[in-house]
Amino acid sequence: MSTVSRPRLLVTRPAARQEPFGARARALGLATLAFPCVEIRPEPDLRLPCPEALRRFEAVLFTSRSSVEVLALRYPFPWPGVRALAIGAATGAALLGAGQPLARTPLDASTSEALVGALARTAPLESLLVIKGHGGRELVETSQRARGTRVETLAVYTRARPTPDAATRHRVFTRTPPDILSATSDEILDNLVALAAEALPNLLPRPLIVNSERSAARAREHGFTGAVTVATPPGDTGQLAALGRWLATR
Repeated sequence: MSTVSRPRLLVTRPAARQEPFGARARALGLATLAFPCVEIRPEPDLRLPCPEALRRFEAVLFTSRSSVEVLALRYPFPWPGVRALAIGAATGAALLGAGQPLARTPLDASTSEALVGALARTAPLESLLVIKGHGGRELVETSQRARGTRVETLAVYTRARPTPDAATRHRVFTRTPPDILSATSDEILDNLVALAAEALPNLLPRPLIVNSERSAARAREHGFTGAVTVATPPGDTGQLAALGRWLATR
């Protein structure tokens, strides 16, 4: 299939995450339109507790791959004696790739809700440090405090909406609009809607692949009328499988 005739996939994840997902999508027969809808900005005044203080926590929870990548640049892994937990397979893989062993596999948790459910099946932790981005959800912290856990948080990055120029937005949304869209978080979906602005009607009928039922509901709230598919499992593997199924029906 020539590049010209390939269906176009809008890839909205951060610039540093466009690959290898984009390459795997192209291998399926898609053309990719890279349009990052969120930027990850490390906290400039980041200060990590000393190693001894970190080891005092019964567990240290990394809520995203970004939290691992930001810390790995300033405070390289492994962190001896730290019991690391991860939300989601991608976060767990990032920790292992950086050299940090996991205290347990990423449970079966690819979302905060799944992690809360998994932790509920174990004895309450005495203490927990949650490493996250500014403004992240507080479901884990709230649920664990309710179980009697002493919870502290450390925000290591900020998410920001990019500012693509008008020519880029016209090319992506109007001149060569996508045939199908991929979004990996609620925030990315919200930013996509805001960035599309007056061209949003071009996107709303398009099929969309997301990582959770929560994001699917958010898409409907934004007015998406095309098929909204929840990737199973959440993440690259599930999204690529959904893309393969969509291609097979064309």
